[in-house]
Amino acid sequence: MEIKMKKAIILFFGLLFLSRTATSAVTASVEKQSFGTNEAIVLKLQTDEATSMSPDLSVLKDLFSVVSTSVSRQAYVVNGQKTSETTWELTMLPNKKGKIIIPEISIGAEKTNPIAIEISDTINKEESLSDDENAKTNEPLFTLKAALKTKKEPFVQEKIDYVVELIDEGQIQNIALEFEPSTNFIIKEAGEPVVKRMPNGKREVIFPYALFAQSSGELEIPNVKLTGSVFQKPDVNTIFGGGFFSINIPSFMGMEAPINLMAKGEKIRVLPAPKDYGSKWWLPAEDVKISAKFLDLPQKITQGSTLTREISLTAVGLSDSQLPELELNSNEDVRQYPEKPAGKTVVSNDQMIAQQKTLETIIVQKSGEIVLPEVKVPWYDVNTGEIKTAVLKEEKIKVLPSFKATAKPLAEKVQNTTLNKQDKEPKKEGFSMLEMSGAFLAGILIAWLLLKPKKEKKPKEIKEKDIIKTSKKKDLKALREHLIKWTSQRYQTAKVVNLNDVAKIFDDEDLKKALDSLQDSLYNENKTTKFDEKIFRKVFKKAVKKKDKQKKQTAPLPPLYE
Repeated sequence: MEIKMKKAIILFFGLLFLSRTATSAVTASVEKQSFGTNEAIVLKLQTDEATSMSPDLSVLKDLFSVVSTSVSRQAYVVNGQKTSETTWELTMLPNKKGKIIIPEISIGAEKTNPIAIEISDTINKEESLSDDENAKTNEPLFTLKAALKTKKEPFVQEKIDYVVELIDEGQIQNIALEFEPSTNFIIKEAGEPVVKRMPNGKREVIFPYALFAQSSGELEIPNVKLTGSVFQKPDVNTIFGGGFFSINIPSFMGMEAPINLMAKGEKIRVLPAPKDYGSKWWLPAEDVKISAKFLDLPQKITQGSTLTREISLTAVGLSDSQLPELELNSNEDVRQYPEKPAGKTVVSNDQMIAQQKTLETIIVQKSGEIVLPEVKVPWYDVNTGEIKTAVLKEEKIKVLPSFKATAKPLAEKVQNTTLNKQDKEPKKEGFSMLEMSGAFLAGILIAWLLLKPKKEKKPKEIKEKDIIKTSKKKDLKALREHLIKWTSQRYQTAKVVNLNDVAKIFDDEDLKKALDSLQDSLYNENKTTKFDEKIFRKVFKKAVKKKDKQKKQTAPLPPLYE
């Protein structure tokens, strides 16, 4: 008896397991049964359990081109009972016309149901149009095409004109276009869509694009997918599908039906850059120009001044991501520190224009006539096939000596000129009382003007501990100012106007490296070295001790101006 009971229990649970297994089925479904030859078909596969297995799509390869696949897994708990499901969505383009059977698709041990669909040049209008509208035309409701506008074989990274064309009767709304991912092309919108009305009354919408091939050879332009929706009129047969008192609200109001269209890309041959193009930055364009202007330029420029210049680079037929960063080289006259360029792409008169602006900080190193070096940007003219160069010509600027360095020599010059003038005047045999009085008063006035002390506000004294304190705060601008002022005050020289002067006074290689790093961190966006405040403090203290020791060992210098 006990053995029979055990067998019954095992049989019960076995049948229960089989019944659950039988209900764990997979299904396949599509939105409708009729499709156009260029219409995307969305095939949905679903199983009522969470699974990590993938469907076997090999059975579809002869009938369809699968352009995208997505998967989602969800779990629900309803009344304490947990249910799960896994859904795959396949976007496909038909390879054949006529009546087609979507075959069974295996997911593990389970198989989906087959689905019968029809592919034709015309979409089944009974699903979207009334009988009157059906009688008007036998043409496709929706057509999506893509075409090259560039006739010749383009160079790598040259702009390729490409258009996507939609033809419908104006009923598709919420239109969105998306290209399949591709590493071979950079794709940019090249303006707003152009809407036209065709002679047969249909709407033509043209979407312009610019393609930039990233490699040479024979490449295939990616497919483009259009998604949207159409509004379907209410169906009287379904409004009261559940009886008069059971109104189907969506059917009563009408519904939005999704639309998926696909335009296949074509193959294109892309040429490599010409071998005789010597520049390292390949720039195929229709035109390239470069210009510059100073921002807030002072009327008088003195040694040590900091100037700001904006350099504009413009290229027709490119996107801003293709423009190079300018090479701005310093020389003995100036130090140039460019910031990271800011770029944008605009479309004007059906032309794509790349714009880039670069701000640079210029520190004037010496007085006299200085020269800002010219800037060259080589580029390839795609219209003429010539290698050209856009040139920003060198610019000459007159720079005055710093005020502190010229104050005393100027006073000496005035005094010497006055004395020389007095020496050159012929002596008279005698002077009248009036002349003597005038000369006496003039002499007193000149002496008073020359010897009168100037009322200058005494600058705040910077101490060595202030420099150490500022470096610990990592305030690099304040550190630069304190170093210049402190060096000028401590070593009683008026010729300290920049960090290069500070380095010359100390004549210490380690400190010079630290000061160059400081200057680089202040003005150069692409820093070649990182300023280390701890190393700076160490080499600074060492250089000060070395300088003070040298000062004690040497005799004091005579006054700079006497």
